[in-house]
Amino acid sequence: MSSYNINKYIKNLLKHIFFVVGSNTPYKLADFLRVLLDAAEHQDFVNNTCNRLTGPTGETVFSRLQETDFEKIFSAFSLFLDNAFFLLRPKLRNRKIKLAFDITEEPVYGDVIGVWMHAEKPVRGSTGCFKFVGQQERLILGSLPVRRGADIPKLVSALLDVAEKHIKTDDLLFDRGFDSYYLVDVLKQRRKKYLLLWRKQKFQKEIHAQMEYGETKEVVIERKYKMNFSQKQVNRQKRHKRVRSRIIGTKDRPRVSVFKSNNHVFVQFIDDEARKTLLSSKIISKTKTKIKGNKVAKASEIGKMLAEKADAIKIKEVVFDRGGYKYHGRVKALADGLRAGGLKF
Repeated sequence: MSSYNINKYIKNLLKHIFFVVGSNTPYKLADFLRVLLDAAEHQDFVNNTCNRLTGPTGETVFSRLQETDFEKIFSAFSLFLDNAFFLLRPKLRNRKIKLAFDITEEPVYGDVIGVWMHAEKPVRGSTGCFKFVGQQERLILGSLPVRRGADIPKLVSALLDVAEKHIKTDDLLFDRGFDSYYLVDVLKQRRKKYLLLWRKQKFQKEIHAQMEYGETKEVVIERKYKMNFSQKQVNRQKRHKRVRSRIIGTKDRPRVSVFKSNNHVFVQFIDDEARKTLLSSKIISKTKTKIKGNKVAKASEIGKMLAEKADAIKIKEVVFDRGGYKYHGRVKALADGLRAGGLKF
C-alpha cells in the first residue's frame, strides 16, 4: 500500500474521530495528522512531538478528542480497516491467519483521573497507565481501550468480529492477563482453537495436589461483583446524556433539572435557548431546613414550594429532566410535589 493511500485513509479516520476543527483556528486536519504520524513513527509522546514540530500544541490536539466516545473511535477504526483490507486481500489469498492478543500498558505522567486510567505503573516515575487490548499478525488488526473493571472477553469478541470480516482465523494466542473462565466460554461458543497462559492460583494448587496423574476434574467457580460508585456515576451520566438529547427547555416551558446528593435535592428551572437559570431551589434554602419528615417527604414539599415560586413568574408548564436517576423515591416525590403545586408536565 502506498504512503499516499495510507495518509488518505488515516485522514478519513481522523475526520470521523476528531471534533470539528473551527473555522477560526490556524490549524487544519493535516496539521493534526502530521503530529500523530510523527509521534507514532518515533514512538514518542504527543506533547513531546508538538514541542519538536511547529504546529498545534499537545493541549490543542487532545481538546479535539473531548467530544469523542468509545463507539465513535471503534466505528471509525472499523471503517479504516475496511478500506485497508480491500488493498491487502489479494496478498492474503484466503489463508487462515493465527492471531495473537496482548494487553499493552501506556504510561501516564500526572494525575490519574477517570475510569480509563489504571493504577499500575509500567515505567518508573509514571503515576498510572492506559490499557489497550490488541490483536496482531505481523501488523495490528485492531486495538480497543480498556477501562477499569472492563469485560475483557467482550472486548476480545468485538475484535474477533472485526477481524473475521476480512480474514479467516486459525489459532488464537493469548498473552498473560487473559486467564478468565468467561473468555474460555466465549471461545468455545465461537468454536475457536486457542492457547492461554494461565496463572496458578492457591485453590488450584490445592486441587492439583489431591489429584492423580492423568485425572481430570471439573471445577465450578462462583464470583460476585459489586459495581463501584464511580461506575454507577458513569452509567447515570450516560442515561442523562440520552435524555438531554430529547429535552430542551424554553422561556415559556423551562427544563426542570434535578440533582440529588445523599442528604439534599437540588432543582433548577433552565431556559436552554437563552442558557439562563430562571429559578432554583437556592431561594428556599432557609425554608428547607424547617421542613419536617424524611428525605422523601422533604422532596415533595420542596416541589410544592418551587411550584408556587414558578407560578409567581408565570411558569405554567415545564419539562422534567430527572438527571439520569431512576423515577422513584425522592425524584418521584419531587415530581409529584411540582404537579400538586399546579405545574404541568
